[in-house]
Amino acid sequence: MRFFGARDSFYNFMIICCLMQHLGCRQPDQPPVGQSISIAPVDSSLGYVPSVQYPDGELEAFLDSINALSPALWMDSISFYPDSIFKNREKLDRTLSPKDFELLKKACRTGNMETELALKIFKTLPTYTSASEPDFFPITFFSFDRRKYDFHKFAIFPGSPDMGLDGEFYFFKSRKLIARHDVFYRHDFDINHYQDCDGKTIVYYKQNFNGGLGIWWYNYYFYKYDGDNLIPILNELQNTNLNILANRSFWLESTVQKTNPLIIKMVYHQDFSDSTNQLRILEDSAIVHYTWDKVSKTLKGNYLKSKISRPQILSYYLAKDYDLLFINTHYPLLKQSLLGKDAIKRRAILAYLNEVKNNYRNNFIPL
Repeated sequence: MRFFGARDSFYNFMIICCLMQHLGCRQPDQPPVGQSISIAPVDSSLGYVPSVQYPDGELEAFLDSINALSPALWMDSISFYPDSIFKNREKLDRTLSPKDFELLKKACRTGNMETELALKIFKTLPTYTSASEPDFFPITFFSFDRRKYDFHKFAIFPGSPDMGLDGEFYFFKSRKLIARHDVFYRHDFDINHYQDCDGKTIVYYKQNFNGGLGIWWYNYYFYKYDGDNLIPILNELQNTNLNILANRSFWLESTVQKTNPLIIKMVYHQDFSDSTNQLRILEDSAIVHYTWDKVSKTLKGNYLKSKISRPQILSYYLAKDYDLLFINTHYPLLKQSLLGKDAIKRRAILAYLNEVKNNYRNNFIPL
């Protein structure tokens, strides 16, 4: 699944103009004698253009022209969807009465909250209830304190995470309810925390954007307690996989190696295929160190000292134009493979470039 939004129609128009200028959006060169390319008439009512087998030279020119563009051309549109969720969690400013706070603390210890209190505190509740105890509602409690029941910084998940694929985290600072995060966790429910270099609490969890047979996408979302606010400080790719019937498949997985300072390890690979072979052209890992930036109040990744760059990480997002960003950010690898002596690898990469060029040629036809 790819995410296409009407919000960036002007931006997409600019991309198309740039690509038409740089990529040479023309009919393919005439094939050599002895070969033929059959192109069925275009049915404009369907908005469909049949696939074309481009000459090798034109595909290599296509690769070079993508390399000539700036990765910034695609980065904002690719990251827009996860960033918009990450930065726009609901802020709350509600202080519980001493009586309600005591009842809430009791519920956190037992795992069951009075339904009347739950309806008062939480915006929405899952539809399921306990038939044996209709006056109580199950909750899941997360403590971010040194001692579990200090109740200085904590979160509550109304209900049980094994009852669905998504839900809500409610974040507290003592009696004050400060934030609500609507989280789609799919199969991997968890929330972690640690103390940053300034002693403030950072919490992080996984947000799922896509999933299915041979395809999924998770990001790490990091937030920091800052006074009576929970501010977004880092959105980083956690795990993505594309392993379906296509000319390219890939995998990237991030794991937190250390906190304070934060260190994340990324393991990744890229595979290409022809009609009979699956070829691994990239298999590596990288370490990224993150430091706290006081001005922006965010965690900054030191990608300059890592084997993987920020644009390369974004090319693993399962979002619109990720193929173009991949080609742009992995150009030396692709170019070297095309110039090498491995004929099978060369044909597999050319088949992939042909697929991408056809996709974007088709996109130029008005619907």
